[in-house]
Amino acid sequence: MKKMLLLLVCLTTFAWLHAEEVTVTLDLTNPANNLTTSDGGRFTNPVQSGGLPAESFGADGVFVKVDFGDATDSTQKLRFYGVKSNSCDWRCSAKGGQKNQKFTVTAPGTITKIEITGTKKAFKANNGTLSGYNWTGSESAVEFQTTGQIVFTKMTVTYTPAGPATSVDTPIFSPAEGAVEAGTKVEINCSTEGAKIYYTTDETDPTSASTPYNAETGIIVNEAMTIKAIAVADGLDDSEVATAAYTIKKTTVADIAEFISLAETSPVDELTIESPVTAVYQNGQNLYVKDHSGWLLVYGEIGQNYTNGDVIAAGIKGKSQNYNGTYELSSPIASTFAAGVADIPVEPEEVTAVTAEDVNKYVIVKGSTISGVSGKNATLTVGSTTIALYNNLGINLTAGSNLNVTGFVNVFNQTVQIVPTEITTATGEEIVAAPTFDPAAGEVAKGTTVNISCATEGAKIIYQVNNGDMLEYDGTPIEINEETTIEAWAKKKDMKDSEVVTAVYTIKAEVPEGNLATFDFTVPASLNLPATSDTPISDQKILVNHVNVTFTKGGSNDAKIWDNKGFHIRVYAGGKIIVSAEGGLAIKTIQFTGATLYRIQYNGTAICESGITDVTWTNPAALQRAAATADTVEFDVVGGRTDVKTITVTTSGVYDSVDEITVDENAPVEYYNLQGVRVANPENGLYIRRQGSKVTKVLIK
Repeated sequence: MKKMLLLLVCLTTFAWLHAEEVTVTLDLTNPANNLTTSDGGRFTNPVQSGGLPAESFGADGVFVKVDFGDATDSTQKLRFYGVKSNSCDWRCSAKGGQKNQKFTVTAPGTITKIEITGTKKAFKANNGTLSGYNWTGSESAVEFQTTGQIVFTKMTVTYTPAGPATSVDTPIFSPAEGAVEAGTKVEINCSTEGAKIYYTTDETDPTSASTPYNAETGIIVNEAMTIKAIAVADGLDDSEVATAAYTIKKTTVADIAEFISLAETSPVDELTIESPVTAVYQNGQNLYVKDHSGWLLVYGEIGQNYTNGDVIAAGIKGKSQNYNGTYELSSPIASTFAAGVADIPVEPEEVTAVTAEDVNKYVIVKGSTISGVSGKNATLTVGSTTIALYNNLGINLTAGSNLNVTGFVNVFNQTVQIVPTEITTATGEEIVAAPTFDPAAGEVAKGTTVNISCATEGAKIIYQVNNGDMLEYDGTPIEINEETTIEAWAKKKDMKDSEVVTAVYTIKAEVPEGNLATFDFTVPASLNLPATSDTPISDQKILVNHVNVTFTKGGSNDAKIWDNKGFHIRVYAGGKIIVSAEGGLAIKTIQFTGATLYRIQYNGTAICESGITDVTWTNPAALQRAAATADTVEFDVVGGRTDVKTITVTTSGVYDSVDEITVDENAPVEYYNLQGVRVANPENGLYIRRQGSKVTKVLIK
């Protein structure tokens, strides 16, 4: 009998050691059919505005536990979020993400692989190896921490099932060890049913003298503390000893260096810097400061104006934050920022290259070249080194060579940049801002007047029109009545002249009166449409000035009047936008404006791909169409949805309101003499015979 029992034990052990791996897929695109809550409840499909999940969710023994952390705004929490015809994804936030939140994956065995399908990866694993969206390792629970917004739709977990338990599961602490607020309640749990937990807080071994754990009171942490715990149960070996070391989150730091250290490891909502700091540069809500230990950006309203060298008394307070690589004190407490006391101004440090370790440092790059100016971005070249420029402070950023660029080092998503505060020539001259034109160059109506301005106060603007005389701009605007080229530059004493800028204007073709039709869906009543959100209008013809617009369904989704930050028309993928002109008019152009215009096509060719708010389509055959035929243009919405605010249609030709003439081919026969006079009773001779549309010459004898 003993041999038989021993054999059964061996066979059971052998089977467990060779257990096949199990794969479970959590499909977040259809949570109602696939997922359950930790208590066995069912999910329903979330609405498009999003819905929070339960504390944990999963299927077939695999569960994801979500730790919302300190987030109080529901839009900043990990949540289900419905998009595109009720399919779902799971995202950290629709507004950019919440850092330092956690989600933990557990399974009834040892997890060896986790594969995540998604579009945004902004998390890291505390154990195992993370490559792209795939985790590998050997853990009973895998914890992930968010570093920004995450978006994923499926999670596939592979694990080896656990064998028969021989010992009690190791206790788990919540919250996990680390820095916590004073007064935090730590809870200890054990997944083995009926297990009792014992613990110590003096770093002694809990296997001997220890305190029984009370789940109602937990353990209150008011000072640095190391908790050790063990769990026991009848018939099983004692658990392994679990250890968690806690420290109390700081409310004060000695200097900027310590502030940055906490921003990287343990962000604090309100942290006081005990050393005085020196203001270096202020622009709007951006204030750069330094002390003996480092550099820091203060971002937010502080109610004070500082100049370079002003000393700010000790005690400034705000949130410690690592914003995509740049350390900053955000949400500053304005009352802690005292008036500055003038002292020695801070000089920039001359550099030829910068790294992430220089973040927030005040620097100057001399004898450099600026190129590739596009919006706020440009490239700074010094020798063989290139540095990204990001004009976040709105100074005059123009291309040029032999320039000195002063600014602060910035890091954004691992890209090291310089945010410029001043650009001068190598001789120290500041450069006059380039003139700007209003309206901007392009096609304008005849008689349009153009103004020229310069952001540099006191600068004179010199201009010439169509290579004519150079004149000083006095402010009386330039009238455009033909194709016109304006060149302008600006100058000021003791400053380098601005670059020369050119604006070319062409005249818009005049549209005959009455040949413009504007459909303004932001005011539904103007088109006799109901001002009610989510109102279907599929296949409804809307007429303005002899032009019809019709919207069709996209699949099963009606085209709708939608009120989300203002009225507009929403058309879903698969739907059409049909524009037709009446009475012999030919369509020349159709302009769309929208909240978001997305993937609209004409004859299989995109007129817009994504996320724009204004696009104009021009009919290539508008003047070649046959007269008096219907002119109809159809556009296809091929992705997601498109939201249209206005449609403006220009047409050519003259509207003809005369109905088409119909002819009765069976009408009575009529006779006319050769002079065209109708004859009721013709005698012998030549006559014109007419019946309906048939006309013949006849001889009557």
